Amino acid sequence: MSPKIKWLAWGTVIILLVYTRFINLSWGLPFPFHPDERNIANAIQSMSCDIRYSIFDIRTCFNPHFFAYGQLPIYLGYILVILSRIVTGVSGFIRFEEAVLALRFISAIASVATVFVSLKILKQLIPNTKYSILYTLPLIFSPVLIQLAHFGTTESLLMFFLTWIVYLSLKLTSRSDSKEADSICIWIGVVTGLAIATKVSALLFAVVPLFAIVALPLKSDSESRYQDFLERFNVLVFVGFITGATAVLFSPHSLLSWKEFIGSIIYESEVASGVAKVFYTRSFDGSVPVLYQFQSIFPYALGWPIFTVFLAGFIFLPWKKNVNILRVAFVLYFLPSAFLFAKWTRFMAPLFPLMIIFAILIASRLPKRLGYITYLALIIPGIIFLKVYATPDIRFQASEWMMKNIPDKSYILQETANVVDLPVLPFSYELPINVTQGKQVPSFKNVSFNYYDLDAEPKLQQELKAHLAKADYIVIPSRRIFKNHPKKKYPILAKYYEDLFSGKLGFKQVAMFKVLDDEDAEETWTVFDHPVIRIYKRIPGAL
Repeated sequence: MSPKIKWLAWGTVIILLVYTRFINLSWGLPFPFHPDERNIANAIQSMSCDIRYSIFDIRTCFNPHFFAYGQLPIYLGYILVILSRIVTGVSGFIRFEEAVLALRFISAIASVATVFVSLKILKQLIPNTKYSILYTLPLIFSPVLIQLAHFGTTESLLMFFLTWIVYLSLKLTSRSDSKEADSICIWIGVVTGLAIATKVSALLFAVVPLFAIVALPLKSDSESRYQDFLERFNVLVFVGFITGATAVLFSPHSLLSWKEFIGSIIYESEVASGVAKVFYTRSFDGSVPVLYQFQSIFPYALGWPIFTVFLAGFIFLPWKKNVNILRVAFVLYFLPSAFLFAKWTRFMAPLFPLMIIFAILIASRLPKRLGYITYLALIIPGIIFLKVYATPDIRFQASEWMMKNIPDKSYILQETANVVDLPVLPFSYELPINVTQGKQVPSFKNVSFNYYDLDAEPKLQQELKAHLAKADYIVIPSRRIFKNHPKKKYPILAKYYEDLFSGKLGFKQVAMFKVLDDEDAEETWTVFDHPVIRIYKRIPGAL
């Protein structure tokens, strides 16, 4: 490949990478469709530190009063908002949209950086193979990496940090001298500390460099072995100190506001373990650890081709030290997360780049023609997934249809706990004008009904009957309720949806809006950015 063609190819790859991460980064705004993103953005909005009043009470300075995550992503988002305001000259209260865009920008940058670190890992693992630009394509066109780059949450940062730690651990095992090893250990401590400052569960990341240090070959004679053990112990203490200092430096209120922090961690742990029962974890009732991730998360987040080739890579790639570091990173993070009661896609986020690397390692070993076909198969799901952000938000599409097709004053029955009721419209949308009355129309009677407690509360059952008698339309804004409540445990609720879908309830489906057919995936994979929306209309004459 000539230098000009090589530069052109790399330029194209970088453009594709940036495009997939930054396309429509403002999706859904100004509405808070992602609850975790909303919580972090609200923490940024509440940030303040008045030196005149806070210098003697550091506990009040830059306290986010939100501890489900560490302070690093909150501080990064806040700094980015302040820098953008310096450039634009904007002042006043931080708007929700500003905070969300700052967080999404950070996620997109972290996702881009993850790709480059992953390529460094591949160069470590394929030293005798001519470097191929094809290695980048599965990383660029990965559905989950594209999606998480568009969420202003911690997942893209965590993916970046774990990938970086794996790379540093690989370098540590192939170090050329003690001075280089010292430098690598310092970086391992810093990066692990930053990961913990992002989310405390990143403590699991420390297992990877621990394995790399322990797996180093021992010297043969007993005296040297003792010296080796002592040296490794000192290294572990050194790395642990840097890790702890970095975590505290970039997430100080985890200590300064210890009661708030530990209270939040206990609550989040109880939700994740199933001790605290909340409505948004009902989808995991009866789920089988490991099997659930293999059926409802990995095939959708990665696409079946990458997931299948990953499995082949995990099993059949050589069981050598460097590849085993990837295996250890995967297993020792996957198993504790897989056996939690709550099995959200985001709990698996740090592992996705490693799984893609396994797939690339297998593809790179195939004969040329078969390799090209494999790479093409690996990227197709990601290309298809781009539709989510290349088209207007599905809730905006449904809302526009409702404004144009549902009559004024219609009674619309909706589901509670779906962030906002429909219709919602972007600021650019112009409402239709009622020519005869000279005013904007329509206006609706929206009822947000609590279906979650329908079986447990007879009062709600009577209220639902009253609403159904009045309702002109029923909106199902996502799969969140009807797919999470089996008939055996929630007979009344399941019968309601069964009758609605079959037409027995006296309503027929008049519209459906969807981007992808992936409702069988773990619910948070779909409901935040591309839910399937169904609209039902009362059948004339039906009671």
